[in-house]
Amino acid sequence: MQQDTGNAWASVNGESVPTRVVFGDDDSLVLLGAYTLEGLHLAVDPVHQRFLPVTQHPACPSVSCAA
Repeated sequence: MQQDTGNAWASVNGESVPTRVVFGDDDSLVLLGAYTLEGLHLAVDPVHQRFLPVTQHPACPSVSCAA
């Protein structure tokens, strides 16, 4: 399967970041990927179906993500 890719801006709660996108067919699911979530410093709470702010990087807890 081959899909077109490109660049776009993703915005959540007034914060915007450039991100990579993969263009699907018109009937494809819309997904927000890990790359974009990390850029926006967000994690997913699947139980409550919401975004949560990430204040520390999970791979390196000593590094703060807060601006």
